[in-house]
Amino acid sequence: MFKTAALGAGALLVVGATLWGLIDVIYRPYLYLPTRVQPYGASTFLALPRYSSGGYSLAKESDGVLRPWPDRLAHATGVIGNAVDIRLDCRGSLWVLDSGYVDTLRKPVKLNEPRILAFDADSGKIGKVIPLKGLIKGRAQYLAVDETNKGARSLYVSDGPARSIAVWDLMTDGGHRVVLPERIVAHPVQSKVLYMALVGDKLYFTYFGSFDLYCMKKDGLKSGGRVVRAGRKDPRMIMLGVEGNRIIFRLAGTNEVLSWDTRTPLMQGNLELVDRGNGGLNQMAVVPNFGKLWVLDGDVRGFLDGKQSVHHFRPARTNRTLEPTNHVFPEIKTV
Repeated sequence: MFKTAALGAGALLVVGATLWGLIDVIYRPYLYLPTRVQPYGASTFLALPRYSSGGYSLAKESDGVLRPWPDRLAHATGVIGNAVDIRLDCRGSLWVLDSGYVDTLRKPVKLNEPRILAFDADSGKIGKVIPLKGLIKGRAQYLAVDETNKGARSLYVSDGPARSIAVWDLMTDGGHRVVLPERIVAHPVQSKVLYMALVGDKLYFTYFGSFDLYCMKKDGLKSGGRVVRAGRKDPRMIMLGVEGNRIIFRLAGTNEVLSWDTRTPLMQGNLELVDRGNGGLNQMAVVPNFGKLWVLDGDVRGFLDGKQSVHHFRPARTNRTLEPTNHVFPEIKTV
């Protein structure tokens, strides 16, 4: 994991080339690439960020059909601008992070202020709208939800370009902005992607391209906390999800999904292989589902080539107790 300069620089060049290739995709408004997933019973919620100005950014797959969710009108009328991250809590609320910007790879177009929408996962009705104006100075990127068995209590949103984290307390219905110290910014690569993972009483965060992983206690994010370096890491780390005390991730340019138990030092010997990958597909997200880890695969290369990409939502392959699945997105219908 800790092959630093040469591997890191090469991977960053690959990522840069990939992003450059995505520019061509903006002229194909009806292609979609799922990047986030939340299973719900026999259905699956998907975030489909709007790299162009067309299409819809939140969908639900059920009975072999992929539909805009809660309905097409919600996207056409701007109820949802661009869903870039989603989280489902234990009370059946789907929390949707709406960045407010579309056409994000060419010249971003602002549709609305950044916000978080709470939907009832069954009815599709909006239960709460949380405005993030003033809390997000750059771009809303990743969402973390702190919850108990009574539901969500606090929400966290990373803002990489502004080097900050927005915190919203659902108990007081108020929020504030935590500006992070300059030392956490990746050097020499000035990345703008700030990953987050909420584990226990700590929020872990790191920039893509950084050699360091940091954390803050949840209470500290509310008032007067300090940023602590959790350990040195490979700069190619891409966070994919959380299970219990483990952060699930992969390294850019590789197909293997790994995990790190945050109760142990961050080092090669404490990493565990979670999944060996699925051919040429990219692992986009990993979530617990029915007591096991499931992986969302995306065909980024096919997407770049102008094809409706292949997607799989499948059990992690290193768990021998898992049964094979035919839950493959290319077979579904879109309406």
